Amino acid sequence: MCISITNGSDLGSLLSGIGTILLVIAGFIGINNWKTIKAKEQKNEVAVQSLANIFKFLDNIQTVCAPFIHVSEYYIIPAEILDGTPLESLAPKEKSRLELVTAYSNRIKNINDSIKNIYLTNVQLECIFDEKEIAEFIDAILKYWNDRYKAIYILTRYTPDEQTEKMRDDVSPPNLENDIKEFKNRAKVIFKKHIIR
Repeated sequence: MCISITNGSDLGSLLSGIGTILLVIAGFIGINNWKTIKAKEQKNEVAVQSLANIFKFLDNIQTVCAPFIHVSEYYIIPAEILDGTPLESLAPKEKSRLELVTAYSNRIKNINDSIKNIYLTNVQLECIFDEKEIAEFIDAILKYWNDRYKAIYILTRYTPDEQTEKMRDDVSPPNLENDIKEFKNRAKVIFKKHIIR
């Protein structure tokens, strides 16, 4: 292929055409780079927010399942829990159960937002990262909470007896603090590869 240039305007047209083609190519490269950077930033943002949501959820589990219940957590038993029964007429075991109901009801209110955030986090993570390890981790912390919640449910629904008292260990296992630390460490390891510093 041979191009003959007879005057300066032909040269200007040729250079203009080449410049336009190079500009279009540079534009495509720039847009692709921009998309890649934005995608990485979005993944980073989701990873950081997910890690924060997971830590908050784990902290809330630890708070809800703390083995000691301070008197201020059940000092005033709400009327809806008493269901019209005067407090003085309750048997000691029933009063003890209602105190637990009050304390755990107040504690559980604090974790409900965290649970919603964990489910939203799970959906975001599945859409963006599509990693089995993340899904299994979220499932494991939700199962850990559900096991505690079932025990709280049984503990607060029935009059205390030998069987329900055993549920206290399920609500607050002796290794609760270590379990939470282990979940947090595992979360750090899983999300570290997705967080850009």
